[in-house]
Amino acid sequence: MERLAAIAFVLACLVGLAACASAPSHPPPPPQAGDCTTLGVWSNGYHTSLAIRAEDIPAEHPVRVLYPEAAYFLIGWGERNYFMDPDPGIIDAVAAVLPPSRSALQVMAHSAPLEDTLWRPQEMITVAVSEEGMAALVDAIADSLENDADGMPLALGEGRLPEKSMFLAARPKFHLFYMCNQWTAERLSEAGVRLKPAFIFTAGSLLNSAANGAPSQCPNSLR
Repeated sequence: MERLAAIAFVLACLVGLAACASAPSHPPPPPQAGDCTTLGVWSNGYHTSLAIRAEDIPAEHPVRVLYPEAAYFLIGWGERNYFMDPDPGIIDAVAAVLPPSRSALQVMAHSAPLEDTLWRPQEMITVAVSEEGMAALVDAIADSLENDADGMPLALGEGRLPEKSMFLAARPKFHLFYMCNQWTAERLSEAGVRLKPAFIFTAGSLLNSAANGAPSQCPNSLR
């Protein structure tokens, strides 16, 4: 009986953890002609990142303050130790997903689209959102950051792109039911993309859901 109670407790905890990745109660309006911008969702097959133009991010936003001259950003989130390790192994992966652990945001900045400049994208889709949706997304990215006493992001070390990228301390806890693809899905959902973050685990499922949940270009626009 005690064993059944323990199993029930664990299942309840897992359901609760999964529910943490939820859609916003009041999503932004869908994109319309004259009220629309686009962003990219990049995948290397298991990890996803957001590709955003600097012009869609306010100048006072933490990532713009770090890289004021950049024109493009590629932003991804992950478990801190695993994400920052240039050559993580299986043991590192298991350690990352079992207990809730600390996380990091990697910000890459460049004068050209990074997904075109640094590597050939394994898969990349474009989604269109309203200006309000984009504002909600970039605000949520800022809210994910852990700040110091002066309100500045806590830098953890240089990212994968020398001199143009940085790992920053992030607030959300990483665990088996809240990994990088749920974080990306939440940001897209906050932007108005119709998907269910709690049910997205793989990069492929995220790209499929995002492609079905938002138009790939702005109505009556080339942007």
